[in-house]
Amino acid sequence: MGLTLSEYSVFLVSMDVASISCGFIMLAFQTASRSLFIFLVLVQSMSTILIPILSPIFKRLGINLIGLIILRVSCGLANFLMGNILRSIITNFIPVNRRARLLAVFEMCWNISNVMLGALGPLLHQYGVKLAFIALGCVSLLSGVIVWPFLPKQLNMTKSSEPASEEAEPLNPSASEGYG
Repeated sequence: MGLTLSEYSVFLVSMDVASISCGFIMLAFQTASRSLFIFLVLVQSMSTILIPILSPIFKRLGINLIGLIILRVSCGLANFLMGNILRSIITNFIPVNRRARLLAVFEMCWNISNVMLGALGPLLHQYGVKLAFIALGCVSLLSGVIVWPFLPKQLNMTKSSEPASEEAEPLNPSASEGYG
């Protein structure tokens, strides 16, 4: 009753296709809000959790692959939108002297999470795809809804010390003295 390996690979491909197509939408709407972020976390997490739960129903209805692709595409869209919303929030609300480090950490963590999902997916497939999807959905739900709203308060970055501005020396000292 579990998902086949071909269905699992279709999920990964559909997430990439959804991310590419959603890029054009995000060019038009460049707004970010915390409530939209939490809504997208819920959509992503619940669609990831519902994939294994609803797979027997889809198999009985004869639309297992189409229904699972639709759920996975919605998960991919939410994942892509969350990344853009977080980047926009960082650029709009974090001071300039702290922004570069936070964006670098965010990009690194985002890429590491994508790599871990790709690497751990086949391993978890050995032990049960249903359990893997439910675990990934629960982790996403907990990290997005519980951890993220408290993250800005927990940032502990030191202020960047800017060097005192010195007056620029003239290139030609004799030109500044005048003739005389």
